[in-house]
Amino acid sequence: MNIFASDHPASTPHSPTKNFRGDIQALRAFAVVAVALNHLWPMRLTGGFIGVDVFFVISGFLISTHLMKSTLDSGHKLELLSFYARRIRRLLPAAFLVLVVSFIGVLIWVPFDQWKQNFTEIFTSSSYVQNLYLTARAVDYHAQGQSATVAQHYWSLSVEEQFYIVWPWLLLGLAWIAKKKAQRARAVTAIGMGVFVVVFFAFSIWYTASDFNRAYFFTPVRVWEFAAGGFIAAIVPWLSNILAPRPWSRLVLAVAGWAMMAYCTLTFTGETFFPGYAAALPVLGAGLVIAAGTGARVPGLDTITSLPPVRWLGDVSYSVYLWHWPLIVIAPYVLHTTLLWPHKLAIFALTLLLAGFSKPFIEDYWIHSRWFGARVRRAFIFMLCGIMLFGCTWAFGNRAVDRINAQEEARIQRALRADCVGPAALMMPECRSHLDDRPIYTSMGDNTIYYTAPPGEASNEANPSNEAFLGKTTYDLRTDTSQPVRSDDLIVLVGDSHAQQWLWPMYEIAKANHKVLETYFMGGCAVFEPEDIAQQDAYDQAAGKPCGAGAAMIVEQIAQSNPSVVVYTTYGKTEPLPGEGSQQQIYNAALDRTWATWLNAGVDHIYVIADVPYNEGVRDILCFQTAGNPARDCRVDRTTALGTDPLPGAVDAADSADISLIDFTDAYCDKDYCYAVVGGLPVYYDTTHLNREYALKLAPLLADHLQLKAPSSAS
Repeated sequence: MNIFASDHPASTPHSPTKNFRGDIQALRAFAVVAVALNHLWPMRLTGGFIGVDVFFVISGFLISTHLMKSTLDSGHKLELLSFYARRIRRLLPAAFLVLVVSFIGVLIWVPFDQWKQNFTEIFTSSSYVQNLYLTARAVDYHAQGQSATVAQHYWSLSVEEQFYIVWPWLLLGLAWIAKKKAQRARAVTAIGMGVFVVVFFAFSIWYTASDFNRAYFFTPVRVWEFAAGGFIAAIVPWLSNILAPRPWSRLVLAVAGWAMMAYCTLTFTGETFFPGYAAALPVLGAGLVIAAGTGARVPGLDTITSLPPVRWLGDVSYSVYLWHWPLIVIAPYVLHTTLLWPHKLAIFALTLLLAGFSKPFIEDYWIHSRWFGARVRRAFIFMLCGIMLFGCTWAFGNRAVDRINAQEEARIQRALRADCVGPAALMMPECRSHLDDRPIYTSMGDNTIYYTAPPGEASNEANPSNEAFLGKTTYDLRTDTSQPVRSDDLIVLVGDSHAQQWLWPMYEIAKANHKVLETYFMGGCAVFEPEDIAQQDAYDQAAGKPCGAGAAMIVEQIAQSNPSVVVYTTYGKTEPLPGEGSQQQIYNAALDRTWATWLNAGVDHIYVIADVPYNEGVRDILCFQTAGNPARDCRVDRTTALGTDPLPGAVDAADSADISLIDFTDAYCDKDYCYAVVGGLPVYYDTTHLNREYALKLAPLLADHLQLKAPSSAS
């Protein structure tokens, strides 16, 4: 059973029946429009993602209604193989068609550095494990800035199909218990479903709070939403008896339900702690609308919810969901521009056109095909052949990417050796004519990744006791590594991932000067010495992970290491610290305390690198791949791009000759604009971090600031 499609009579548009539920069709239409508009205009309909939760409730209600005809009636036998075969015939032809078209679209238009991820997610989507794959990736801090794939939206379909592998067996088990105990089967089923809802809703709240990154896509966090719909289906007779003498109560329930869902779409945002307890509101809203229409039509609303356009949109909602997302992902590459209102309206119109084609000629054709439905095994063979086909395209596609990467890398390395590539186009007058050069590449290959480890042996000390602290790594690049490490030999690089983006330049500098490089990184956390336990705990609570405890640990370890030089930076623009006063004042006090601790421990000098300009939020991060002239089309007003970085102010406030600011703003911006591409070289790797090759171009300047020998060939 799919969240956008069912065997309910409402899915046969030209054969009205007395069982037609216009309210359910309206729910489908509302949900799919909410999801599509949220994906097209995420900053406007910020909570449209709750449409998926509405679909889950609808699905649980309809499929449970269908299953209980067998589990609650001893005269009917539930044929599970036939049940699953029908699901395959109903869902997979359209799903596989969209995946095939998406695969072709990726090959034609999407940059090849994104092929592997797209091919992988197309394969996992075809086998309905996409959500589990995304769950595994969600905990990767560095995966957060990667581009969405054409198949990412299949996660919800995967959750649903995994749920329905288990759900029929649970209903059969409840029916067996009722028979064994000589109890009414419907009552036992309703109680069992109610317990299921309560238990898994509690689990959803707990898991969302304890592991927010994994929770969104994880099946056990979502199953209570389907079960809630099933519970309504189980109590239909009692609902009908309660509502029958009170027709007005149906209108009250329905209006309340629609109001709840509308409120969620307008007020929920990407920052809402979701699903968790917040999911209860859209689920309850959908449940109230379904309950209100049980046994009779809702006076007043039924005329609206049964309108032909609403019914049609509900009918094609499955296809709308399948088609809209790959069109959104691929369109910028086809149009060579970021999506504007006219483009988005055209995408929505094209989605409806494709859905209108898919519903009768793909969905309905295959579900009613006599040949396809004549043998149960044909459906399973079709499914296995499809999965194998996508598995082969995934394997061969990845091999093709590897071959292209090898050829492209040779060309790129030749281009990188030119004098005016990268920051030189901004910083050297003789190179200014190259500022508008087209990108050398738009595919971010392995050499652009900032967080991979440099070559050679390194000593790693993980900290399993603190999930925020990514660990300490030591690179001993001295000529004679058998000697004890002296303070003069040791350089420390410390901070969050915005410090990690300087790992490769610092590595090259340490290698050129035969130094020992130690790195301390925390993902998404500022490193500072908390004023007291209260501030440490407040930061842990605000960040949702032990940032304060990890920061205190790092400050102490660096003081004990006694390096000669510390290089510090952090993404302070988006990492607010707890305390009273402005963020600048809080940072001033926190960093002055931190840096003083290190200087008092024997550190000779602390160098603070000013943060990079914004990328995400001020431009489309794929602009450099899609724009006609990326150097000009993707530039952003300097003031807007720079934002407010607390690090320069903290250095000024410290007022110490042993603390220096290193500011590379002139390597990203001129007096008017900040750029996404400079001298043919993309500035950023992802949403906020520098392209490794761009950072390496700055290694000689960084070495000069550190008063060390510059590496001979950093890039």
